[in-house]
Amino acid sequence: MPGLRLVGPVEDSQGRAGTAVEVDTRRSRVRMVIDPGKGGLLETTTHYLGGEHDGKIAERTTTLSAGPAQSVPPYREAPTDSSPGAPVPLLP
Repeated sequence: MPGLRLVGPVEDSQGRAGTAVEVDTRRSRVRMVIDPGKGGLLETTTHYLGGEHDGKIAERTTTLSAGPAQSVPPYREAPTDSSPGAPVPLLP
């Protein structure tokens, strides 16, 4: 992938060992921490580039666990009340 840099060994925000790669966009630097043993994504961090927030974290996503779901909630149809101003229900 053009622009992708290997950073090397790092720890994620939970202290887990990983290998980091980074890529810069116009306004940010995205760092992905990969589990070297399983190849899974441990964490993604986006940092601002430039301006008053240069280097500060804009967003962080840390994967604590991943795997198949044991169950799926049942499907429910949304109510069809189409009168003007009718509230839109939130489905769980």
